[in-house]
Amino acid sequence: MKKTDIRNFIFKNIGVILTIAMSLLYIFKGFYSLEESGKTVFEIIGDGAMSAIFGFAVAALLRQTGFNYGNDDIELINARSLHSKKIDKISPYMNLLDEFCKEENIKNQKEMRSKILAPRGLRYEDFFTPEGVFKGEYPPEPFPADKARRKAYRLDMKAVLKAQRLELTPLATSSLTSERAEINDKYNFKGDEREYAEKRNKQQSITKLACAVVFGYYVLRFSAGSVWQDLLWPAFQVVLYLTLGAIEMLDAYMFMRTDKCGSILRKIDVIDKFYIYAKEKTNEQEVVEAE
Repeated sequence: MKKTDIRNFIFKNIGVILTIAMSLLYIFKGFYSLEESGKTVFEIIGDGAMSAIFGFAVAALLRQTGFNYGNDDIELINARSLHSKKIDKISPYMNLLDEFCKEENIKNQKEMRSKILAPRGLRYEDFFTPEGVFKGEYPPEPFPADKARRKAYRLDMKAVLKAQRLELTPLATSSLTSERAEINDKYNFKGDEREYAEKRNKQQSITKLACAVVFGYYVLRFSAGSVWQDLLWPAFQVVLYLTLGAIEMLDAYMFMRTDKCGSILRKIDVIDKFYIYAKEKTNEQEVVEAE
């Protein structure tokens, strides 16, 4: 069997392998019990710190493995290749890209603000200029005695203020041309491995620290006593951290396949839109110059 075949087999079945290992530890739990270690405070802190460091290291290494597998995915490779070709295609029109981004930002902002105002029967044009600047005007305040209108007015004001304070990621030349969204923020091209790793580290910190406290304070004791008890507790920790790390690896792999690949494909869609825009602008300039 080739090394690549072995690697793919382990990657595809790592969840099953670790599940079997965890299951065996659980099945034989009748032979041991979880007891206080009797260590001093400093010993508990030291053991817990070592356990936490080991857990973070395993998660980081397996996460990077997931990134590596994701980078080798054929869909991501094809998306990157297509993105590079699209950039070459629009290179003669790069002087128009900033203007295009500015117009797209105004359109996007108007679209999202209109979605906020429309359910209240409010028009975008009544509160914002064509450039997207707030006019400083609010819905007319009702007569104090009109309770029903006052309630509707509060909802109208809430919608206007929400639309006014709406913050969207602006489309920029750098974000389209480099490889660096949420549904309501279509130009937020999420797909950076470093940002993803930092976010995951913050999310996993509580879990790792909780494991460190438990592993530092408690110890496994065999019911009848055994020399193996000093090996079983570290083995349990290793299997648990490997399981958590495997989850990180698979999650990182799916991040590369879905988020990053999807981000690049969305950039390609915008680049195609810009290409049409640039061709039309160029043709208009040629007509004007000919006249």
